[in-house]
Amino acid sequence: MDWPYHFSKLGPEQVLQRRHLLDRYANMAQLSILLPLFLIRLTNISYRLLRYLAVYGKVESGEEEHGNTSGRRSRNVAASILKVWRKLAWWMDGEVWVGWGTRKEAIAAAVWFVWLGWCVVRETGDDYLHLTKRFGIVAASQLPIHYLLSAKTPYDPIQLITSLSHEELNPYHRLLGRILIAFFSMHAVLYLNFYVQASLLSKRIRDTDVQLGLAAIICFLVIGTSTLSAIRTYSYHLFYIIHITLSPAVLVILYFHVSPIRIHILETAAIFVVLSLQRYYLNQRLVHATLALLPNTSLVAISIKPPKSVSQYTHFPGQHIYLSSPQLRKYFPRSTSMNPYSIANVPSQDTKAIQLVVRELNGTTKSLGRLARESPKSPRPFIMERPYGAAKNFPDLLSYDTILLVAGGVGATFTLPIYLDLVNRISNLVPSSIRHRDQSDDEDLNKNSQSQEYAENVELLDLAGTNSYSNCKTQPFLRIHFAWSVRNLRDAQWGLDALNLTSQNRPVPGLTDFKLYITGSAYSASTNTSPTPSFAAIDYHRPDLHTLVDGVFGLNEPKRSRGRVAVLAIGTALLPGSTTYCGTCTWNYVSSLLPNMERFILFLALTSVFLLSIKASPTHGKGSAKSLSLTVQTLNGPITGHQAPNRSNVIEYLGIPYAKPPLGSLRFAPPERYNTTEPLIASEFVSRASPKSGTAIASNAFKFYSQNRSDCPQTPSRPVAYPEATAQELRIVAIFANQYNKTQSEDCLYLNVWGKATPRFNKPVLVFFHGGRYSIGATNSPFYNGQYFADAQDVIVVSFNFRINIFGYPGAPGESQNLGLQDQRLAVEWVRDNVAAFGGDPCKITIFGQSSGSSAVDYWSYAYPNDPIVSGLISQSGNVFSFPINSPELAAKNWYNASALLGCGSSGDVMPCMRSKNFTDIKAAAAKVLPPPASSQARSQPAFQPTDDNITIFADYYKRSSSGAFAKIPYLAGNTDNEAGYYKITAFAQKIVLPQSDWDAFNLETFTCPHALEATNRANAGVPTWRYRYFGDWDNLRLYPTSGAYHGSDLEMIFGASEDVSGLPESKAEVQMKEVMQRAWAAFADDPERGLERGLGWPEYGTSNGTVVVLGYNNNPKPLFIAPSTFDKQCSAYLPTYMEMSTPEQAPAYSEPDYAKSDRKKTDYPWYLSNIDKHLLPERDQAWAIRSYPCTGLGVWLVPFISRSSAYPTILKRLRAGDVLMDVGCFLGGDMRRLVFDGAPSTNLYGVDIVSHWDVGYALFNDKDRFAARFIEADILSSDHPALLALRGRVDIISVSAVMHQWAWRGQVEAAKKLVALSKPGSLVVGYQIGNLEGKRVVNRFSQVPQWRHDPASFEMMWNQVGAETGSTWETKACLRSWEDMGWDPEDQAWMEPGDRVIDFVVSRII
Repeated sequence: MDWPYHFSKLGPEQVLQRRHLLDRYANMAQLSILLPLFLIRLTNISYRLLRYLAVYGKVESGEEEHGNTSGRRSRNVAASILKVWRKLAWWMDGEVWVGWGTRKEAIAAAVWFVWLGWCVVRETGDDYLHLTKRFGIVAASQLPIHYLLSAKTPYDPIQLITSLSHEELNPYHRLLGRILIAFFSMHAVLYLNFYVQASLLSKRIRDTDVQLGLAAIICFLVIGTSTLSAIRTYSYHLFYIIHITLSPAVLVILYFHVSPIRIHILETAAIFVVLSLQRYYLNQRLVHATLALLPNTSLVAISIKPPKSVSQYTHFPGQHIYLSSPQLRKYFPRSTSMNPYSIANVPSQDTKAIQLVVRELNGTTKSLGRLARESPKSPRPFIMERPYGAAKNFPDLLSYDTILLVAGGVGATFTLPIYLDLVNRISNLVPSSIRHRDQSDDEDLNKNSQSQEYAENVELLDLAGTNSYSNCKTQPFLRIHFAWSVRNLRDAQWGLDALNLTSQNRPVPGLTDFKLYITGSAYSASTNTSPTPSFAAIDYHRPDLHTLVDGVFGLNEPKRSRGRVAVLAIGTALLPGSTTYCGTCTWNYVSSLLPNMERFILFLALTSVFLLSIKASPTHGKGSAKSLSLTVQTLNGPITGHQAPNRSNVIEYLGIPYAKPPLGSLRFAPPERYNTTEPLIASEFVSRASPKSGTAIASNAFKFYSQNRSDCPQTPSRPVAYPEATAQELRIVAIFANQYNKTQSEDCLYLNVWGKATPRFNKPVLVFFHGGRYSIGATNSPFYNGQYFADAQDVIVVSFNFRINIFGYPGAPGESQNLGLQDQRLAVEWVRDNVAAFGGDPCKITIFGQSSGSSAVDYWSYAYPNDPIVSGLISQSGNVFSFPINSPELAAKNWYNASALLGCGSSGDVMPCMRSKNFTDIKAAAAKVLPPPASSQARSQPAFQPTDDNITIFADYYKRSSSGAFAKIPYLAGNTDNEAGYYKITAFAQKIVLPQSDWDAFNLETFTCPHALEATNRANAGVPTWRYRYFGDWDNLRLYPTSGAYHGSDLEMIFGASEDVSGLPESKAEVQMKEVMQRAWAAFADDPERGLERGLGWPEYGTSNGTVVVLGYNNNPKPLFIAPSTFDKQCSAYLPTYMEMSTPEQAPAYSEPDYAKSDRKKTDYPWYLSNIDKHLLPERDQAWAIRSYPCTGLGVWLVPFISRSSAYPTILKRLRAGDVLMDVGCFLGGDMRRLVFDGAPSTNLYGVDIVSHWDVGYALFNDKDRFAARFIEADILSSDHPALLALRGRVDIISVSAVMHQWAWRGQVEAAKKLVALSKPGSLVVGYQIGNLEGKRVVNRFSQVPQWRHDPASFEMMWNQVGAETGSTWETKACLRSWEDMGWDPEDQAWMEPGDRVIDFVVSRII
């Protein structure tokens, strides 16, 4: 293509038209700057609005309850847009190439270059000179903008409009300068070409305008060359002098160059003059400063006292000032003697002094060193220019989740003040009761006031945009990391002094950490002028920048959410205060878009800082890049750990006290925080244990775990030789049941921490609650050793002791209950406040437990629904429906039984006496208190266990679970396939051997169905829920041939200590299964809402197919996804059991309530009526004297029920054919006599009652000589009565009326099971009992006895449960009938509950 422009000869009109076009496009180019300024302003407003809607917008109270979710939707939309916005901003902030500036700068420059190019070529036609002139005038029109972009005054209109600082605008100033140099150069080149082509060069080169033009081009080229990084790095002062001298000079040259551009030159000159006047006369002041050389360093400390009356000299952390000494003005003009220095201190309310730390090199810094030597600490006059710096306009760093501050040498003068400011701000927001755990805090602040202070400060933290302890659901916890690299410790002493000054508001462990890297020769701390702060870690090696950056960005963990990350880095070779690296990101986006590029760019940026600022030096052997300091600083002072014995890259901290020893007045009292800050060597599971050695059970298998350590007081069971046991069974059971002899002490409230020695920040934290049925257990066990889990998944593992048995659950009336559960809360609070010091994330705490520890995890969610602290729950084999709890009455009874055995009395206030006894005597007395009868022989329960106190334990878990009254945090739960595999051994030790059907029912009632119920209710409430079932049956863990996946066997897949527990090696598949489960538990802890789904593909739980995760089926480590119905088909039968789990009733030892045997007056009973026919009164009163049953007082025995049954014809037919009928609760025998009256032989009839009323019956019916039915006086629940034993499996028809309703659900189940024992396939159970329109548990108003009122549905469920527990199958038909149908009068039912009816039933045995 030919060159489109030509030398054209124009007429006067054409020249004038060209002049108009030149001016028009120059003005257009100049005024167009208003459009990007407007867009920037609009962008700022839009961002703030979106952030407000997404973060601060709230749904009005009650909106969601009334179905109005528009507020939530608007916040979600705003949050989504904001997320995309931040992703785009992150990408725009990325570098085009190392050292080439950011993408947003490049894009802005490219757009503006294209726009100005369009302004140059538009409507130029083919006129070569028009194009030439257009280049020059368009470039000149940009000079005012260019000078405004360079302004250092805060009154610059561009800064005011855009809210950007000079430092943020400066890159655009440089880019526009390069564009202008290019345009002016094109202008000059095109003109020179014209002169050459027209043979005018020799003539025109002598003209003044051309000479001035060439001079201007030379000035621009010199200015542009001085901006190159090599020149600025070599001498920033040279760059500054060139700019400050040539910038005004070039304006003068251009003014006299040509007249058309003078308007733009005058605009630029006016701007330059105004800005200069502002800078020199408004921004500069005479101040006095003292200078001092820091001992044994090349550093000069400068302390400046700014003018008191000028508020503009108040500085922000990270800003810098310009400083000039009058002595320097002897050699330099005022403008060229000003040098920038970063302000090294944090602004203080007490003093406005500005502190500088300068390294003495060449030029002005050398002069400052000379002045410091001449008159140290003597005030000297200086000219100071107001503080500048982008730090003033930084986004609020507390709105970021993780902050990394990196400094090299005196570059810390920029980053250290920012760090100290953040520390102070957090210290002011976090309650003092959390910052300082000293005695005065505990004395001055009671629990309620602490909670109030805490809540208020949590709100402040939230308003600041950061996360509070209780607001961890959506973001990680704020963590500030400071890494400072210096040649020697002396060069860092000034910074350490500043850190020591903040000791009264020291960094809060868990929020901040400070690490100093010494890269040169180590310097003895003994010669320091001040001690190194206890919270500052020092390593004598070069920092591994790659690992450091990966730690905060989580780049080596693709599925881990790091939230928003801010990175600021600076080194001495870079301009203090003006050249920084700051990055923010949302990790999910980084991992999917540009993870490698961004890491590479950030790594190079940080590497260049350190290479420029620190010379190479040998690495000392005191640490490595991946080492973790053995000593960590916590709220309770420094804690020193040691390498784990079997995993040397794991540091374990054993025996850390989290509560005061519960001794003296603290025995049987709520736990109190541990206050001391003395250094602790955490080397044993319990630090103040008895020195006595324990005794091993199986050879020396427990040597490592049994020496010099104490457990909480308990009475473990003794080992038993189980039939067909494997060689390892005794060892495994002994460890699991804590049977090996260890010392015990009440001083046992300690915790243990395991963490891998990696620089990774914000690790997931898993806190384990051990099992033991609230009676036994301790953390000093190979079962719960966290070293393997911590090593495999790089998580923080925590275990702890809590009080058990009578010491944890005393049941003393009027006292605080469930002390063991309160211990658990305090331990988790300690973890929350201190775990970050170990590398853990306080916002990623998951509590997990097994057996009763699993139930405690579930209890937690109901006790603390609004302040759970933790972000995830894992329940392994147990929840609120698995184990009965004590009623307050039963707990008090057990307490007084123990106190009576100790001679402290059986009533009243026995606490002082109990606190005076030796703990071994208390333990012995507690062991003699008989536990209540269990609902099943398979499931024994202790006497001292959690008690319903309506604070930590509740009486209505079924209602709470169904209504979602729990903490809405993600939930992972499940059980092993054969939990009974372990319980068979404990039952055998008590000489109990049960049929497999009982164990199958036990598995269902205690584990499978409770987990199904809780998982369903959590999922229905919208809680992310996962459910698993573990089938692993490994050779080295097998207890006996059919033990299968027994209770507790899944723990070895999590803690990974099966070889330590069994003494046998793991199989390859077992190792793979362990890796799968450890990874799953860690993924859940790291991201409870999506970790299992995203990381492992596990589906959330639901009732649809494939949502139960089956682990280890046929010992295959690959998970399967199975429908819940595979395991839960029979669970509906147990729902009523769970409805009354909260107050365990004793399985009745007799078939009648106490009120029936009362000797109260007849008139005291609402069911004793006087309107009985007079001729029947003698018999009624005789029967009443025996037992005061409601039916007796009402006279309903006069109406035979059995004849009203729908099955009556069938019953008669079968009896006539020879079937046997038993009438349970036969009373006077009225129903049997009606059968005989209708033709049934009386010889096949049996009547059973707990007490004989038969003589009254004979008298009433006058048939003793001819009524041949046989009466048995026996308790139906008794299994050893000879007459009942003789009838087992022989009864064809069982009539049971007005009997079953006297018990609650469990009592009715047990009674029905006795009836099943009497029956056989084909048998009928018929009768009636009091029911209700709604199946529910009631407590009768008069008798105060808990009873269950069935509706037909619940009655059928009960018989399904009976069938499941007895291995039989039943068909149930039941209906509700009115009292009138039964022949009752209205007054007969006046004492009953609302909705009570009669339930008529016929139950047929199929199998």
